[in-house]
Amino acid sequence: MIRVRRACALLALGVMAGCVSPVPLVLKGSHSPDRGPGFAPKVHYGESCAINFLSLADQRSDKDMLGNVAGRAVHAPPDAGAWLRNALGRLEQHGFKVGLPGTEPVPGVSADLRLLTAWITGISTSKAATVVLEVGYHAQDGSIIQRRYRGGDVSSNWKSGDGEIQMAMGKAFDQALDQLAADAAALCAHPDRLAP
Repeated sequence: MIRVRRACALLALGVMAGCVSPVPLVLKGSHSPDRGPGFAPKVHYGESCAINFLSLADQRSDKDMLGNVAGRAVHAPPDAGAWLRNALGRLEQHGFKVGLPGTEPVPGVSADLRLLTAWITGISTSKAATVVLEVGYHAQDGSIIQRRYRGGDVSSNWKSGDGEIQMAMGKAFDQALDQLAADAAALCAHPDRLAP
């Protein structure tokens, strides 16, 4: 009888422990998804193009929360500005020289960037990350050319681990930055226009 009670008590504790939410994750401010040795973006635009970001703005409605994966809350890094600057540094892998607010401007394409969405969620046994950037390119005639870039990553959710969640957000950023790089390179080649 004592063994049965003890077994029931252990079972009840196990069930209650399973109901406790996992430890929340605060993403790192670094943007370095590990894509394996030798990873390079699909397109390298050479060293002749530069993009100077005149301003960076985080316009997400909730600056803290990035979503929830399998009951685990995911929070943005405390310094969203540093997070964005770090992500934009990845454009150097496309061959761009990158100028950021507060640094010496680089001659080339000038733009303002806004982070509109950064979100991750669990879907059954998968996770989906989304990033939306809005960029206003300053054309030579003084007009502003507006573009939006959406990056996403859908992958298996193995165990809601820190690394896999960080990597999913990194891949979503990378996908948006790949699109941004193509438009910035087009502006470097033809400063008066972007292809529709």
